[in-house]
Amino acid sequence: MSHIYALELEPCKMYKVRRRVWHAQALRPGTKLLIVENCNTSLANSPRLGMTDHQRTEILSMTRLIWGKEY
Repeated sequence: MSHIYALELEPCKMYKVRRRVWHAQALRPGTKLLIVENCNTSLANSPRLGMTDHQRTEILSMTRLIWGKEY
C-alpha cells in the first residue's frame, strides 16, 4: 500500500473501486452494505496484504476523525 485515504460513504449511492485498488470497510453497528464483485474475482486474484502498525494506526485515526471520538 502506498497511500491510504478515507471516504465516508453516502446512503443509497454506488461506488466503483478500480482494478488493483486494495479496499476495506469500517462499518458501524447496524450498517448494511452490498459488495458486488466481478464474476471472475476469486482468492487467486485477490491477494491478502499485511499492514504495518503505522498503517493500522493511520486507518484508526482517519475512522475516528470521520465518525467522531466515540469510536
